[in-house]
Amino acid sequence: MSFSNFAGDLPEECPPADAVDVPEPQLLRLVEKENPTEQDFLSFHDIEGKVRTNVCKCMSFGVSYFSVNADKHYIADLTKLPKLKKKRYIATVNISAQDGAVQKTDPNKNGHYCFWRKKSFDPLSNISEVKPV
Repeated sequence: MSFSNFAGDLPEECPPADAVDVPEPQLLRLVEKENPTEQDFLSFHDIEGKVRTNVCKCMSFGVSYFSVNADKHYIADLTKLPKLKKKRYIATVNISAQDGAVQKTDPNKNGHYCFWRKKSFDPLSNISEVKPV
C-alpha cells in the first residue's frame, strides 16, 4: 500500500504500517445534520489542531467510522458523550479498498475503524443514506 497519496498533512508514520484496505463496501459515520458537510468528515487533528496523547498518534489524523454490522445501540450511546452530543445522524458511506486504509481500533468488538482517506476520495459524494441515530 502506497502511503504517499493520502489526504491531509499526515505525519510520516501515518497511516500506521498495520492499516489495511477497507474491508467492507460501506461504513457508518456519525454526523450532525441530515445533510452532512465536509466538517462532518474532519479528523480530530483537523478540528482541534492537536494530537491526542492517549492513543496512537495516527489516530488523531484518521476519521472514526463504524461497520454497518456494528451494534446500533452502542453507536447511539456514543452520542451521549460531550464531544459527540451534536451527532444526531448516521451516514452510510460507500467505500472501496482503493479509497483509503483502516485500522480496527475497538478491542470490545463494536466495529470501530479509524479511516485515512486517499486524496481522490470524497466522502460527501459517496453517501448513500442518512438516518437519525
